[in-house]
Amino acid sequence: MANPITQYFKDTRGELNHVAWPTQKQTIVYTILVAALSLGVAAYLGAFDYLFTTLLTDLVGAAGNSSALQVTQPQATTTSQTSTGPTFSVTPNTTPTTNTTK
Repeated sequence: MANPITQYFKDTRGELNHVAWPTQKQTIVYTILVAALSLGVAAYLGAFDYLFTTLLTDLVGAAGNSSALQVTQPQATTTSQTSTGPTFSVTPNTTPTTNTTK
């Protein structure tokens, strides 16, 4: 029996001979077609994005907020500890109880 890797490459090469490859002209035409459709879809989605963004901005502005939406965050405060080492808390030792009733 032949090496499985070698057999794989032989089978792959045989299958590639059965493929109907496009001509150079077909490849160029399909490439241009894909690029044109991609640009068309991008323009279509971009137009709707601009339209909805403009309408939403106008709607928010008409609701009484004359300026753009702003998100503010309070100034951060820092605290310092005066101890020089770690702090531990001790809880009382409790013994767990078990129910031995059978």
